[in-house]
Amino acid sequence: MSKTVTIDNQVYVITDPIECTHPKGTRIEEIIYDDNTWVLARIKYRGEKPAIGFRWHVSDREKEKKTNKEKCIGYPNSHNQPTWQVLPTNILDAIQQYLLRDRQNGGTSPTQEKTDE
Repeated sequence: MSKTVTIDNQVYVITDPIECTHPKGTRIEEIIYDDNTWVLARIKYRGEKPAIGFRWHVSDREKEKKTNKEKCIGYPNSHNQPTWQVLPTNILDAIQQYLLRDRQNGGTSPTQEKTDE
């Protein structure tokens, strides 16, 4: 199944993240975040191990070469198949701890910068 996304005013045809099953046997449990540029999902892989999956809908190379009719496989990919970058489940806790620590130390997290504009 395909869908279209618009990035920098250019329309691209992409693989629906739900259809991305690589590494082999990966199953999407829930899309956590999708801004039409990249997607983060709760996945199960390798014998039902829970993990977080991340991928870009369109690779930089595809942005340069693809038209709105050619399907992009995104990044990462393997053997011309869209593939999830498998991250450990505790990565979200690590990011949250970083943001809290950064805020306590007077830093500005990327999310704060966006909302302050």
